[in-house]
Formats: sequence, structure tokens, C-alpha cells
Amino acid sequence: MTLRCELFVKETLPSIRRELSKILYDNYKMSQEEIADKLSITQSAVSQYLKGIRGKSYFEFDKEDKIILIKMAELLKKDKNIKLLDLQSMLCQLCEKRYKYVRCYIKV
Repeated sequence: MTLRCELFVKETLPSIRRELSKILYDNYKMSQEEIADKLSITQSAVSQYLKGIRGKSYFEFDKEDKIILIKMAELLKKDKNIKLLDLQSMLCQLCEKRYKYVRCYIKV
């Protein structure tokens, strides 16, 4: 049995990181180092997300997903102390939508 979180980490989280990297880099003009700090990854990983080497999508984000991702990027940019993991409820929203038929054992 595969847990929902396993699917999320393997399939969805890299795509989220890719999209957030693009939004923070293109829209908010953040450096790769700043983005790496916010997403708790390396600058090299951010570079690969921006080049499309990492985070190849298993699916396309729809309008509703993109609204959530933009809100996440706004929060990451606005609050200097916030990190991606601080936005767990938003991550769970994206996960719930993708894997609604797989039981979740985590309560946020």
C-alpha cells in the first residue's frame, strides 16, 4: 500500500517547488539563493527547477491550483521568516485534490 504522503513527495512536491521557483524568480525577482532558503533546498536545485531539469510534472496545475501557488509565493516573499513547510495547510489542499481516493493519515 502506498501512502498519500509518499505519492505527494514523489509526484507533487517537485512540481510545486518548480512552480514556486518560477513565480518567485520571474514575478518577485528573488535570487536563486533566496528561493533556495525559502523552499529549504539548494541553489543548484532551484537552478534545475528553473531550467526544467527537475520537477517534471505528472499533471498540469489548473486555475485553482495556480491561485494557491500564487498565494503561497506571496506569503513566502512577504514574510522573511516563513518557509515552504510553514504553509502545510496549503500543501495539504493541493495534495487532497490530487489524491482524494488515497486515505490520508495526517491531520493538519
